[in-house]
Amino acid sequence: MELKNAVETGDIDKVERIIESGGVDINAQDEQGRTLLMFACRKGYLRIVQYLCYKGANLDLKDKYGYSALTHAAANKRIHIIRELISRLAKLGIPTDYPANMPKPSGDFVL
Repeated sequence: MELKNAVETGDIDKVERIIESGGVDINAQDEQGRTLLMFACRKGYLRIVQYLCYKGANLDLKDKYGYSALTHAAANKRIHIIRELISRLAKLGIPTDYPANMPKPSGDFVL
């Protein structure tokens, strides 16, 4: 709970201190299936997102609604977070482009 609060308030120093003290599962999911990474993505805390990824946060986990960290960032228009996650997904060899048969989103959402 203390770690989740530190993530949600953007307290990178506290996040690092708690995680470095050990015994923390950074991929733990709450009752809604949300992870620390998802909370940081929703809030737009780039340094925390980068740190959690560095410490091994799973970019592929989904909450009970099927939303990933990337979906949380997109839903909250956190373009800087979207770019960071796409870059990390690409480095892992996970496709980040649209399949040829999938319609692309319309509107003014541009990276």
